[in-house]
Amino acid sequence: MTQGVHVDAEIELLDRASIDVWASTENLRMVRLLISAFGTNHGASVDDLEDLRIATDDMCAHLMAHAPTGGRLIVHAATMRLGEQSPVLIGVHAQVDRAENVRELDEIVALIMGAATDRFGVVHGCSAAQPTWKVERVDGADGVGLALDEPAESNAGQASVLTGWFCRSLHGSDPGSDPAQ
Repeated sequence: MTQGVHVDAEIELLDRASIDVWASTENLRMVRLLISAFGTNHGASVDDLEDLRIATDDMCAHLMAHAPTGGRLIVHAATMRLGEQSPVLIGVHAQVDRAENVRELDEIVALIMGAATDRFGVVHGCSAAQPTWKVERVDGADGVGLALDEPAESNAGQASVLTGWFCRSLHGSDPGSDPAQ
């Protein structure tokens, strides 16, 4: 199931995968393995892999804390590049539906996510049916962010999808190289 990964025309999609698991800490290992495999396949350094593990754990743990009993955690991962000479990026988009008692990210988790990723976000109530990785310019540099559809005014108070995302450059990857060789 890979329909959850979309990119705009400026981004080269290298690889993608999705996993749909019960929202429980026992399943977090499978999600981490998926993200680590993407990093490993694209030349991630040990530091890259550790940052990906930390970001995946913290983001998914935050989402799962708001999932109802029997809720699902759906994670879409993609590797992409902004051009031949740019580093490989890993984008992770995760969501739980029927989220309950939603709180903001704890300050410490936000600090950790800021240190372990290039960009991240958590959004409550936005439709995540067709999220798209888009090029964004921040502080004069191109990067990648996730665009989500805003909730309609009529159901904004009823929306219960909780979405988290992050994007991380692989500093250990060699720009322009093909990891499959």
